[in-house]
Amino acid sequence: MKYRMRIVPLALFLLLTIGAASAQDIAFSIGSWSFLPDAAGKLPAESPGLFPSFGVTYGITRYLEAGAAMIPRLTPKPFDDIFIEERVGLSLFGERVKASGGPAVYINSLLEAGFLFGAHKVYSGAPDYSRALFVRLTPITLGNPYYGRRDRMLSVGLVYDYDANSTSLFLTLIASDFYLAPAPKVH
Repeated sequence: MKYRMRIVPLALFLLLTIGAASAQDIAFSIGSWSFLPDAAGKLPAESPGLFPSFGVTYGITRYLEAGAAMIPRLTPKPFDDIFIEERVGLSLFGERVKASGGPAVYINSLLEAGFLFGAHKVYSGAPDYSRALFVRLTPITLGNPYYGRRDRMLSVGLVYDYDANSTSLFLTLIASDFYLAPAPKVH
């Protein structure tokens, strides 16, 4: 049963990214996560720290995107907590890319939902695992695939850890997407 629980989200993510090849809308992403404690003072990670995010974003349609990222702990115990994020996002104020290949909306907002899998105490003890669902609102995005870069600013999200049955907030001050395809090739 545990094996199925790991395969189902991965299969779902792969199915959602089938459109990426035809859209030619692929970006490398870099950002950070800041976890806030829940009402009981518990964090999704074992303790506060610095959590950068390194990932890939794929365009599924003109409005939808999917992405995956690795979120390791850098401080105070490097790589002692590692999260894997899988998400689907919807552009709220307009298309991410135009069918004609021209520029789309430059200023947009993004609503995302996804899975967050965590491995804790990877190097400092008996490993523990967590599974969570999240929703995130990014009120300001500047850029799109046409311009080759997009910055996502002031994101706030809600994480529901269904193993611990707790909710907490997280913040991402800024994350950037660097698109691989030149602007005329993005459709």
